[in-house]
Amino acid sequence: VQDAFPKETSQSWEAGVKTTSFGGRLAFNAAVFATDVENAHFFQFFPFSLARVISIVQENKIRGAEADVTWDITDDLRVFAGAGVLSSKIEQNREEPRTIGNSMPFTPDYSINAGAQWSTTVAGLDFSTRLDWNRTGRMWFDTSNTNGTDRPELDLVNLRASLAGERWTVTAFSRNLFDEKYNVDAVVLNVPPPASLTFNFVTKGTPRTFGLEFKYNFGG
Repeated sequence: VQDAFPKETSQSWEAGVKTTSFGGRLAFNAAVFATDVENAHFFQFFPFSLARVISIVQENKIRGAEADVTWDITDDLRVFAGAGVLSSKIEQNREEPRTIGNSMPFTPDYSINAGAQWSTTVAGLDFSTRLDWNRTGRMWFDTSNTNGTDRPELDLVNLRASLAGERWTVTAFSRNLFDEKYNVDAVVLNVPPPASLTFNFVTKGTPRTFGLEFKYNFGG
């Protein structure tokens, strides 16, 4: 266990395109990117000392591409969607050389999102509602990519509706509308032979929630 760590640095490049058409009603963006990370910091659990400490992955390469589109179908209705793919590969890990070639933790292999927003005027007040769907691909919680410890594809849906006057806004919302059960974090504990056991100490994701927000502008 160290008391000092080398700084984490990255070198990145990105190339992309942004376009609009139909008088600005349709927008499309796309990009490809690459990032080389040196001395990536990662929390790791050591069972015999019962300590979760920072470990260093000396070299990690990230490659990916993403695209998104927004379409104002009418003055009131907007739809949008996006997708991305990501590859993260450990190139050097002196603490655990056996992890070379694995994916870095918390790096999903792809993501997709889509949704719609509708806005109108009701009795002189501004009303809008928005629906968002997000899918996150499979990801790992440890550099060992231990079999059976990956988080599978995850779908989350959020919904919100707002009513606004000149100075105030009331918003009702639901996050994780369909109450998906998932983990946002996990400590993977691999017990070596002869036991050869694996344990997961997980942090659960937020269940379905409902809420009401009120905002008031006291300015002039």
